[in-house]
Amino acid sequence: MKNKKKDFFDFFIELLDATSLENTRLTYPIRPIVIFCGGEKRDDFPTVTYEEIPTKTFASLRECLISLYNQYYQKYLLFIPEDLKNWQDGNVFKDLLEFEVAFSHLSTVVVIITETPGSLVELGIFSADKLNKDKLLIIANSDFSESPSFINRGVFEYIRNSNSQAVKFFPINSYKQNINGAENPIAIDGELAQEIFEETNLFIKEKLKRKSCNFDIKNKTHFFSFLVETIHMYRVVSTKEIYEAVEYLNLHLQENAFSDQDVKQFFMLMRELDFLKLKTIGSNRFFHLNDDISPIGRVRFSYKENKKYDKNRIMNEIKEFYEENRETDKISKLKLRIISEVYGDNTTTDDFF
Repeated sequence: MKNKKKDFFDFFIELLDATSLENTRLTYPIRPIVIFCGGEKRDDFPTVTYEEIPTKTFASLRECLISLYNQYYQKYLLFIPEDLKNWQDGNVFKDLLEFEVAFSHLSTVVVIITETPGSLVELGIFSADKLNKDKLLIIANSDFSESPSFINRGVFEYIRNSNSQAVKFFPINSYKQNINGAENPIAIDGELAQEIFEETNLFIKEKLKRKSCNFDIKNKTHFFSFLVETIHMYRVVSTKEIYEAVEYLNLHLQENAFSDQDVKQFFMLMRELDFLKLKTIGSNRFFHLNDDISPIGRVRFSYKENKKYDKNRIMNEIKEFYEENRETDKISKLKLRIISEVYGDNTTTDDFF
């Protein structure tokens, strides 16, 4: 191996040194994460067709729309924030709202149906986060479209200034009826539900037309994608190694851009969404990527003119590094075992995504 590496992090440092961060781009995911906030949703509520809506009752408009998406657009990865239960583990997030904001950074669209007091709180929290401003789609009652309220003149106007199509008004009454929607389900007009569903889907499709954007390492969404690429490069990593990689990144940026808490949130979110898999051998804990992480944006690195960098070559060199150290380094030996179990003989970047 040319320029033989003596340390595990030599490969990561080479990547940082070769990369022109200002010319790098983030490619948007091909399978969008869509977060739905709103009224109650019962567990395992079945899918419905347009024709079935008049014959059913729903805990909320949100439940109705999600049932339609599960029927017609299964390629979207839909999430109900309160269904994700493990955010309380490890003191990573102080409350559900902090978790929801961090989670939303991975999403393509955040739909908020203002039909409960809780959804109004989520509206305020998400709209105040600058990373989410362009992702928000608000479904509100048309009675309030001309109301001189703080929400209409303040929050809605702020969101509309970013995207005039991001606030949509419909004659919905679920905000009056579904305080206890699971126990007292409501009827929803079929034509109205279809209209809202189609408008929502049109908004999502418009977002999917965007293919990429300038990469900004200090944007937490982009930072998470960068960590995914790092794990991809090494195939198998320990928690400690990712923390140390972020320390190297801070040194490279010449500032403490990211904290241990940011890394904790990354691990919690990736595992909660099943994008990151845990392998435990003895007392050693390792992580590798799931087979399908298409809902995560990809980093398309741009390299400096005087640098020659080939990610496939580096990935092969990392595997060779493990093989050369397997007899003297237990961790390298264990990583090779996991690589063989998970990836087989696959060694190139294309084989992993």
